[in-house]
Amino acid sequence: MVQFVPVADEEGLIQTKDSSKGDLWLLVYEYMSNGSLDKWIFQRHQEQTLGWQSRKKIIMDIAKGLTYLHGECRQKISHMDIKPQNILLDKYFNARISDFGLSKLIDKDQCQVETIIRGTLGYLAPEWLNSIITEKVDVYCFGVVVLEMLCGCTNLDRAEVVEMMRVAVWCRQSDFSMRPSMSVVVKVLEGSVDVQSNLDYSFTTPVAPRAVTVAGHQKDHIGATTPLFASALSRPRKKRGSDETDEDCLDQKVPGMAMRFS
Repeated sequence: MVQFVPVADEEGLIQTKDSSKGDLWLLVYEYMSNGSLDKWIFQRHQEQTLGWQSRKKIIMDIAKGLTYLHGECRQKISHMDIKPQNILLDKYFNARISDFGLSKLIDKDQCQVETIIRGTLGYLAPEWLNSIITEKVDVYCFGVVVLEMLCGCTNLDRAEVVEMMRVAVWCRQSDFSMRPSMSVVVKVLEGSVDVQSNLDYSFTTPVAPRAVTVAGHQKDHIGATTPLFASALSRPRKKRGSDETDEDCLDQKVPGMAMRFS
């Protein structure tokens, strides 16, 4: 049995339609003629590349889509796997978040949820080390994607790029409580809010144990036996071979922890 969570016609989110033919049920995506974002920012041999204005628009579309998922749905939805491969582009290069296969529903009154680790190595936030997470794991992924989009682009506005880099760094803070919400990110991109000034740019600060309460029981956020740096889960991605799947790339051991994917 598959539970389908309908999403409103919202900017930044892929639109779907369910259809049936006899006993066969189909989930149909809207057609996105320009494919996924990774083809435009990772493949350098392309004759056409994304200009700066297009990249800014795509970043804003992603931010608005996540803002809707995190705060404007009946339940909060954490996507859990924001990456260029899951951002689709239409013929006008409007961006849509897609692939909700790893998503997690979070009740409005829940601050955190406990779940097995899920996502793509290279985009995993440090708090995955003990699998107690919030929607801020998506904010971290968003920061990684923004940094990737800033690479390889020519004719940039230096001031705008520096500001966008600061947004990405803010989203990638090791302590999830220091990251902005996606609604705040949208306001920063619109120019109505400034980026926080006291940011940690090292990305190598060990994750300190944090006491949290889960189902009435208190436990350490990060176990004392996990001497990993905050950036351990966001090390460079393994380049996929032609015969490898997403799961092959995911199944890479991080010292000190057993990684399980659903």
